[in-house]
Amino acid sequence: MIVGFVAFVINPTAGCSSASDYDYSYSEADMRSAIAGTYVGTYGTNSESVTMTLDEGTSNGSSSAQSASQRQLQCGRTFSFLKPASACMPSTTMSVSGQISSSNGTIAKSSMTGSFVIESTDLTFGGVNLTLVDGSTLVASFQSGRFGAWQYNPKGGPEVDLNLVRQ
Repeated sequence: MIVGFVAFVINPTAGCSSASDYDYSYSEADMRSAIAGTYVGTYGTNSESVTMTLDEGTSNGSSSAQSASQRQLQCGRTFSFLKPASACMPSTTMSVSGQISSSNGTIAKSSMTGSFVIESTDLTFGGVNLTLVDGSTLVASFQSGRFGAWQYNPKGGPEVDLNLVRQ
């Protein structure tokens, strides 16, 4: 009994199950439907239009087997005498690729790759993180089946909000 307690205190993730022990309420097709498509909107506070297209997989034509969603547990590895309530969190990651451009060239036409991550057993919480060819990034949160505010981080420049809506 004491040995079990000591092991628990030293490794609070010891009681975590494997990702296959969770009942996920969504499929790879559901994730694909949630992200794939064309998004249009504006750049910052000006009227420059932005168009973005996203799809599952990588832009170099990988097979669907290579881009298939991976489910795993994200477990905290910090030392603590008390196990946090959410020491392990089920997550699913899908590779994403796409294209983005803006009407006046503020965002030059570029391909981008990244990942769409759902951090729950249902399709309600997560985010997307994309990197453009020039190293700029584009991120958005995902809650209750929709993307929140999109932030464009140009390489070497300040973060800009994009108002993007899926068509």
